[in-house]
Amino acid sequence: MLSRADKIFIALIGAGVLSIYVGVVSMYLWLGLMLMRLFFLNRVELGLFSLMFGSSLFGRLFASDQLVVVLTTGFLILGYILLRKEILQTIVHNRVSWIVFAALLFYFVVMYLLGPMNSYATGKISRLVVRGITWLLMFQIYVQSRDVNNNHFAILFGLLSIFYLSQAYVVYGVRPHSLLDVSFFRDIAAEVGRDDSNTMVVNSHTLGYLATGTLLFFISHDKYNVKSLWSWAIISISLLIVIISGARHTMVIFASLLSFRFVLNNGMAVKNITIACACLFLLGFIIFNSGVSSIEKSKAGTSIGETFNRDFETPFYVMQIDPVFGVGFGGYPEYGNKKYPHNILFEIFSEFGTVGSTIILTFIVISVLISNVYIKYYTSSGVYFILFLTMYLLCALVSGDLSSNIRGFAVLLSFVKTPQQKMILKKDAIG
Repeated sequence: MLSRADKIFIALIGAGVLSIYVGVVSMYLWLGLMLMRLFFLNRVELGLFSLMFGSSLFGRLFASDQLVVVLTTGFLILGYILLRKEILQTIVHNRVSWIVFAALLFYFVVMYLLGPMNSYATGKISRLVVRGITWLLMFQIYVQSRDVNNNHFAILFGLLSIFYLSQAYVVYGVRPHSLLDVSFFRDIAAEVGRDDSNTMVVNSHTLGYLATGTLLFFISHDKYNVKSLWSWAIISISLLIVIISGARHTMVIFASLLSFRFVLNNGMAVKNITIACACLFLLGFIIFNSGVSSIEKSKAGTSIGETFNRDFETPFYVMQIDPVFGVGFGGYPEYGNKKYPHNILFEIFSEFGTVGSTIILTFIVISVLISNVYIKYYTSSGVYFILFLTMYLLCALVSGDLSSNIRGFAVLLSFVKTPQQKMILKKDAIG
């Protein structure tokens, strides 16, 4: 249920999108509102958000490299301090999950030592280990904590997306040409270019993920009120930001999450599926005809590769170099035209070969077997956790490398028996 303060912040986020189009922009205002919103969080929520912020792409939100390092390190330390009791409890209570995850990380470290050990591989293994441990801790604590309000996270993600828009506007001149220009971000961001480390200074994917995260946290609670005008307000605002970002895969993920959420509603299955299909069709129609430049380029594509703006030939070429053992952990850039193929399956087969892929597949099977993965899975605070798995699986197929998609393993190993789950299973047994 939305509080009065939540509604005020949703209205402010909507005003933030409007401010980009009327030219009244101050990124420091949104930074201040984010800091203000942190005071609404309890200790566990603040700890979870700190780990989330410090270990993920949100560390790239700021233009200053020094600020990125300070915030990434600072938020991680803060999160670990705030959640120190919960961390010990979750490791003890879920030790089987941790043993499996530790074995998986150990395998990746061994493969790194046996691989080319270039600069990309070194950074990749460092990010993989730190992010993997942090995400598993975060998700397991999130699943088993009762006092977690998803609206707090949704609003924080919304504020972060407006801050990112405002920073791009003020610092890099990424701004719309007119009131009807909803495709300005991706193209202008590409024109701005990359920094000395070859990283996009303004990343359309970052903006798309922030808006999608807003939706994910907002709709994943089982008490989500589909009839509320405020609900549709935040969904509409998030969708607009996703379209502005121009990141096509986040548009697909956004539509998939919202449609899947209708399927999870209690009631008649046929009715829910019909609503979900109608929602998917409507969102697809809006996105397809939004005028976003990346969508227009996709329409003009003459082949699958051109349509999705992906080079599918390169990963298949790299796979053929050594189909048994692969080119080694982090070895893809030495043969491909990019650091990674933006597809977790292509990456695994290219770098680990048939042998390594079989080993990793075995870890996945074990992770599923020891987890309680099913559609109606609730966290202790009443959240459909299957939506998180859906999002990260879709992301892994179109974006990021193994170091970022390790969160998919973390989510799988976070389907643990919570007090609420035990209660539900007990009721089913009685019935």
